[in-house]
Amino acid sequence: IQISGNSLDFTIINKSGYSLPYRYMFSDLMDGGDQLFIYDEGSVDIEPYGSAELSFTVNSDAEITSTQIMLAVWPDYHEYALKELMFSVSLDSTLGDVNNDGIINIADIVLLVQYILGNIEFTFTQEQLSDFNQDGNINIADIVQLVQFILN
Repeated sequence: IQISGNSLDFTIINKSGYSLPYRYMFSDLMDGGDQLFIYDEGSVDIEPYGSAELSFTVNSDAEITSTQIMLAVWPDYHEYALKELMFSVSLDSTLGDVNNDGIINIADIVLLVQYILGNIEFTFTQEQLSDFNQDGNINIADIVQLVQFILN
């Protein structure tokens, strides 16, 4: 999920014929450090076949631009119906834009080479943007695919 605004929005739908209170828990799954979203939990009452909107605002103090989040939702009296959704979320950052300047170009390749050679360290966000082929490793394969992307 890529966020272009300031919040992440969900719609919860009550598919039953009964008015029910639904509990929810929203969590950023980052361990320690900055979190893109602040933990939130609560309850919403939803009419039969109705829906409710949940909105979670981006933590403006966070220095990171991507994370993993989890939203758990369940009817208050039917915990067995728990639904857990997990997503990767990023703010308007583009894969391959290592310096996050909005342009994928040779400057991104130079940074990636310097990182792979061990000459510089990356932030968490730079590491995520550098894994161009999304295989979980930052290596020469990412450079090759990034070069091909730029040339095409």
